[in-house]
Amino acid sequence: MLKLGFVFNRLRLLLLPLFLISPLSSALAQDQSISEPVLLEKLRPSSDGMIYVHTRRMLFGCTDVFRLTPDHPAGSALYATLLSALLSGKQVRIEVEGTCQTGDAGMAIASVFLLAD
Repeated sequence: MLKLGFVFNRLRLLLLPLFLISPLSSALAQDQSISEPVLLEKLRPSSDGMIYVHTRRMLFGCTDVFRLTPDHPAGSALYATLLSALLSGKQVRIEVEGTCQTGDAGMAIASVFLLAD
C-alpha cells in the first residue's frame, strides 16, 4: 500500500511547475494586446520613415495614435492593409506590443487585422 506522504510529495512535484509557469504566461500575454474593431481617421507618414496611424476613438484606454516603424519586417504589407482600411471605410483591429503610451509618439503596431464587416 502506498504511503499518503509519498503520494502528496509526487503530486506536489507535478503541480509545482504549473504554479510557476502560470504567472509567467499571463505576464507574457499582457505584453501584446489586440484592440476592439475601430475605424481609421488618418495615416500620417513622416520624414523619418515612421507612419502614424490615427483612429477615430481612444483604444486601450490611453491613445488614438499608433506608429508603424520603418524597420518593421512586414511594414509594407501593414501599410497597404491600413491604407486599404482607410480608403474602404473598413474597421481594423490593431495589435500592439508593450504597455499603453500616450502622446504623439503612439504605440508600436505589431499587426493589423482588416475586418470584412
